[in-house]
Parts: sequence; structure tokens; C-alpha cells
Amino acid sequence: MSTATAFSYFEPTLHQSSEPRELTGDTAPHSVVVVGAGPVGLAAALDLAQRGVKVTVVEQDDKVSLGSRAVALSYRSQEILARLGLIDRFLDAGLDWESGRSFYRDTEICNFAIPQTSDAQYPALLNLQQPFIETYLLEPCLAHPLIEVRWSTTFVDIDNREDGATLTVESPYGTYDLHADWVVASDGARSEVRKKVGTHLEGTTYSNMFVIVDLRLKRDRPTERLCWFDPPAFPGSTVLLHKQPHDIWRVDYQISADVDPDEAVKPETVIPKVRQHLDWIGEEADWEIEWISLYRAHALSLPRYRERRVLFVGDAAHLLPIFGVRGLNSGLVDVANLTWKLAAVAGGDADATLLDTFDVEQHDVWAQNRDIAHLSTLFMTPGTYGTVLVRDAALDLALVDENFRALADPRYSTPLDYRVGPMMLPDRGDWDGGVVSGGLLPNKPVTTADDTVFLNDATGPGWALLSFDAEDADTGIAGLAHVTAVSDSELGRLLDARPGSAYLIRPDRHVLTRWREWTPADVRTVIDQFTKGEIR
Repeated sequence: MSTATAFSYFEPTLHQSSEPRELTGDTAPHSVVVVGAGPVGLAAALDLAQRGVKVTVVEQDDKVSLGSRAVALSYRSQEILARLGLIDRFLDAGLDWESGRSFYRDTEICNFAIPQTSDAQYPALLNLQQPFIETYLLEPCLAHPLIEVRWSTTFVDIDNREDGATLTVESPYGTYDLHADWVVASDGARSEVRKKVGTHLEGTTYSNMFVIVDLRLKRDRPTERLCWFDPPAFPGSTVLLHKQPHDIWRVDYQISADVDPDEAVKPETVIPKVRQHLDWIGEEADWEIEWISLYRAHALSLPRYRERRVLFVGDAAHLLPIFGVRGLNSGLVDVANLTWKLAAVAGGDADATLLDTFDVEQHDVWAQNRDIAHLSTLFMTPGTYGTVLVRDAALDLALVDENFRALADPRYSTPLDYRVGPMMLPDRGDWDGGVVSGGLLPNKPVTTADDTVFLNDATGPGWALLSFDAEDADTGIAGLAHVTAVSDSELGRLLDARPGSAYLIRPDRHVLTRWREWTPADVRTVIDQFTKGEIR
């Protein structure tokens, strides 16, 4: 539910639909159909196409989403966008930030910095409104010869079988069936694919809601996250303020569960409250409302992210509270895990059981995010009398004891390792440190024979071997990037490397296994185990 005036900072392009080939008699199956052209669906389509897979995107609207919605891109998401070749445009358009402050009434109780190393390739967080995120993903999709976007096309039903799926869709030209080998469901929190497949989200829904307001406000404040507990305009509630590009400021404020949601988003309800808060913090500049929406926090997940030929990603698969920017960012991590596996299966280079590892690993990532976000959510928006008492007592103590101030830290999204599943392989040889199987390899500078580059840029989008003090860089394995580094270096010490050590890196940059001494045959054997479905 949302209201909006004409957007001052973004003019959406309206996309025309064209008559589908199915209505002219061509019913040849599609390799992959992506349902939903939000940022997660577009990222999945682009990644698959860049890996050689033909993709058809079905989108019920004729334009990108409007309003701020998802605004903060994590460091890991920026790495994924870089692999898609898009990071420069995002960095040019976004506002980077790394810190924030929290206040109890008018007293600052927490000043935090998001953990970031001095040699990081990208900012800790990048603020950019969702219309721009989707536009920057959409444009290369529209230009890619392997991607077709079908606008104004609404998903109606699906016949999901072991050997493929048939989707029924409605378009301006009529209703028709669309046959697919695989379906990626990225149609959001109210996923119709999820309903028609017959699966359901399970977990926790938090009682309180937040009103989200985009303001047009020209003011040169720092780019940081500001939070107030129990301010005068919102007694007993929480208020957040984020700076965005194009002189847009996002205000999120808590309302109780017994408030009429329709009344809560009316401008005549919102404007006086926002005005009172801005006056209280000393904001004197003129402002106007651009967009209003309503949000309720959830920690929900499907029991499985793979149902026969349908693979669920993003909000269609799971929901997380917005605190700590885990919504869109967790969806992009889904994409990074899924697309290389689906491309291998769709191209006939891997057994379909490889896709079951996506389900296992991303469920674990969701569970990790859920547990971290739960602590933040209870503090930001306590939903019971008991949790309110505990939270308020902690805030009172934070005024006099700094040990309690860490409770107001929102625990922002950080890269997570995989901890379970058949792709967790034992070390080869004795190791005292470094990154174990399932761990995300740190994107550190590495000195190659030609230059010093960041590791992700050196390894590329496919399988990679990182070896130390190797004399011969040619493994003889097609499609495997071999990056050689020096063990007596910062990267080598971080990875507990010695001469002859090597890490085998998955296309999503997680470690599969590592050797103290390796041979090309060792590497080929491990890769073949997965592509041929020999590991369950």
C-alpha cells in the first residue's frame, strides 16, 4: 500500500509489450523463465545470460519499481554487481557510507562504524534508490541477445513437473502457455508462483509496522544512518533517517499494530508527524513528500527453495527484517549461489542434483541472517510488553553505562560463509588457519605476474584455482582460471599459505577445498564430482 506524487528525481520509462511467439504458433520451450523483473530477477537473468543461458523474463508491470524500497547495497552485493560488469555505474550514482548514530530521546547513545578493512575495493554500504538499481540492471538485460523481457505479462498458473514446467500467463495479446525447462521465481513477497506451486512461508511475523516516507529535502548533512528511540513526535517508537541521492531523504517510523494501516499512510496523517520530528532535530529547509509506504518486519522462509523445476530466490523464497539491510542483499546472494549452478545444469554440464546444494546453502544463510536480525528487530521494534520493558531499561542504562550502548548497534549485513551441505569438503593436508570449505574468500589485492589486482577481478566469474609459489600456471583444465600468488605476502599469510598450497574457488567465490600440495588431476577430480552429480 503506497501513495506518491510525481517523482521529481526519477522519470520511469514505459516499456511496450510485443506479441509473443506462442500466439503465432511457436511453442518451443524456453531454457529458463524468470518470473519478476525486480532487482533480484534482473540480476539472475543477466548473470545467466552472461554464462550463455537464454532467458525469458516475465513482468506484469510496464516499468521499474518506484519509491526508495531497497536502498542500501552491502559490500557483498557490490562484489556481485562488479562481476556483472555494473559496479562503476552504481558507484557513480550512489552515496557511500560506513557509520551511524543512535539517540535515546535527545542523547546520543551509540556511534558505530561498519567493519571494513583499509584495502577494501568498495564502500561498506552504498545508498541508491530501487528505481535506479533496477534501471541499471535492466538496461544491459534489454541489450543482451540472450534475454527477452515480456512486459505487461501476468503469471496466472503453473504445471510444475519433474521434466519441465508450463506457465500460463496473461498478456495484452491474450492468454497463453509458456513452456520452460527451468523457472526462477523472483516475484517478491506476495509471490504468485509460490502460491500456485503450493508452498508456504514459515517463521515469525513481528507485530509492529513502519511507515516509510521519501522526502525531497535539499540539505548537506553527512551520509550516515540516524536513529532515534522515543523522540517527541513518536513517543515510545523508533525513527530512522537515511540520506539518498538526488536530495531524497528516507524516514522510517514505527507505528503500533492496532493502528489502521490505511489511515497511517495518508499524507494528512504523515505530514504533521514528520514535520514535528524535523523541527525537533533542527531541520529548517523546505521539504515535500515524494512517496509513502508501509512495512511490517518478517523472518519467514519456504521449507525448500527448489520445487522440481522451480527455484525460488529473494523475497519469493524468504523474508528478513529490514534492519541491517538484509532484504535485497540476501536476494543478490541467492543469485550468486544459484546462477552458476543453473547455468551448468541448463547447459548440460552438470547433473540437476547440483541445484539441491543451492537450497541447502541458502537456507543456512537465511537462518544466519534471521538469528542476527532477530536481536536488532527486538530492540528496534519490541512487540510485547515484556520486550518493551527490557528495551527501555537498556536505553535508560545506556545513558549512564556505555556497556549497554552496543545494544543499539543495528548489526549491518556482513558476508556470510556456508556451513552445511555436500559442498563442505575436508582440507587436504594440515592447516592452522586460513579459510575453510564453504568460507567466502576475502577480496584482497593479489600480485600476479603482470600486476597487482583484487582477487575477484583476477579469478573471474567461473571456477578458479588460487595457488602459491607455483611455477606453471597452466592446469590444462578448460574454464578454470589459475591465479598464482606469493605465500610470503599479506594474502598468503591471511590464507595460511605455504609454497605449493592451493585453494579451489567456486564461481560464487566460496572455497570448495584446499590442498597443501596439489596436482591438476586432484583439481579435476573434485570439480567432476559435482558436475557429474557424484556427491549428494
